[in-house]
Amino acid sequence: METAKRVRAAWPESLPLAMRISASDWIDGGWDIDQTVELAKRLKPLGVDLFDCSSGGIASGVRYDARTAYQVPFAERVLQAE
Repeated sequence: METAKRVRAAWPESLPLAMRISASDWIDGGWDIDQTVELAKRLKPLGVDLFDCSSGGIASGVRYDARTAYQVPFAERVLQAE
């Protein structure tokens, strides 16, 4: 939250501020989409205009279905919650 505040203060208001967020770490009991939605709700009023939703990649051996556009549902959830 503090980083978003500082970046928004330094970044021109006339330009969009984007943030890449990991929507899920794909680890049972780890970071998930509900937490991501809550984070986005808190960041939006601080001036974050766009969320680039990614996921995974932080732990070895994690399995997930990496079919085409598999991360789109994460982005849809974040967008709907705004």
